[in-house]
Amino acid sequence: AEGSFPVTYNTGDKVKHGSSYTFTVTVDPQQQSVDRMQVSVNGNLLAIPAPTGNDTQRTYTFTVKNVTKDQDVQVSGIESRAYNVALRPEGGTIVGNSINTYTYGEVTELPTAERTGYAFAGWFENEAVASSTNISATETGDKTYYARWTANTYTVKYHDNDSFATESIAETTAGTYGQSVTLKAGPEKYKDGVGSDVANAQFLG
Repeated sequence: AEGSFPVTYNTGDKVKHGSSYTFTVTVDPQQQSVDRMQVSVNGNLLAIPAPTGNDTQRTYTFTVKNVTKDQDVQVSGIESRAYNVALRPEGGTIVGNSINTYTYGEVTELPTAERTGYAFAGWFENEAVASSTNISATETGDKTYYARWTANTYTVKYHDNDSFATESIAETTAGTYGQSVTLKAGPEKYKDGVGSDVANAQFLG
């Protein structure tokens, strides 16, 4: 048999001429796919029977009748199972190659993403699960990941433009991308270059 998939039968056992024997092939359907499985005896393909078992173990039982010579049992085509992956960038763009499947037994790296005005905070399956950078080799099942974003923050700096304002204003205001910022009110009194009050001076913005 290919790989480490269990095939159970008694190698070397004697079977009477004209009699029959059975053997089984057992797989974990969450980890392995039998879509391409082939089972042959002495080069002759056998029909694949309906399995017995459950969601974590399925057994295929084969019966060979009227044995007239030594038996050579071959099992092939059992492969690691592939699952679907959906990436939801949530307003962003996936950077590089996206993925839509992963294979059990292999580590699959998730791509990064970008979005104007935001920092990428990782891929999340739901609010209760930490961010993921890859799908581990032991995971099973279809996956949907959602991008999480942190809005960039900015600082608005004020300059009096040599206005000789007699009232000070705060030097900075914090702002967040995507949100409006209320600017500080300008000063109401000014002096000229020699220190005299300027009549009717008006802050224009």
